[in-house]
Amino acid sequence: MWLDKFKFKTLLKKKTPFSYNRFNDGEWQIISNISKTFRREYSFKRHVPSHQSFRKQLESALKHQGDSYYVGMVDKRIKHGTYYTEMIQSANQPTRNTTSAVLFTNENYKFYMNNIYPIYTLYTNIVMICNPEVNIKKLSFSKNVKYVVNTPPPNAWEKLPGIQSQLDSIIDTIPSHTLFLFSAGPISKVLIKNSYIKNDTHTYIDVGSLHDLITGLGKSRGYLKQIPNLDI
Repeated sequence: MWLDKFKFKTLLKKKTPFSYNRFNDGEWQIISNISKTFRREYSFKRHVPSHQSFRKQLESALKHQGDSYYVGMVDKRIKHGTYYTEMIQSANQPTRNTTSAVLFTNENYKFYMNNIYPIYTLYTNIVMICNPEVNIKKLSFSKNVKYVVNTPPPNAWEKLPGIQSQLDSIIDTIPSHTLFLFSAGPISKVLIKNSYIKNDTHTYIDVGSLHDLITGLGKSRGYLKQIPNLDI
């Protein structure tokens, strides 16, 4: 499982399409129908019908299977041992498609910045799916970003049909082997699954908070608070 970060690095360098969809404890709590508010990003309320509809789509994304569709889940070595067991059983993914949700975060952040992030400049066509507050111009590969799909918080999933429609239009017209980078919280999981089904000749990666320090969102997660600066 932990060696998958090297596999994904190789796939990226070769521009071999794949999807990396990550499910952490927040997503699992929603799937488990537990009402939850996470900062300004989302507030899941299990008694709201539209939230229940999204919960089912999120669960479908966890369980979806595809040859190049990799599902990252909470790692039992880090926290939430019971979550890990429950997620593994619920996802029912083939072993080869099961990986960790923290391949690039926490202690792996330096590996990501030194080994994965620089590869993005090799892609001439990149699509960003992210919070409108993200300053994309600060990314080293910004000149290769051809489209930006905004997912405004809180509860971007309430705008899912419109966001998915915009993303589908891009997928229909952009060349194969385009890199799609998702940084939109829980809605990312559903968008990645739907996009993969629509066209699996692209690469879809859930980067989450990995670029927050660069793009002006600050130290939004605990692991980022341990980074003194960007000289890593």
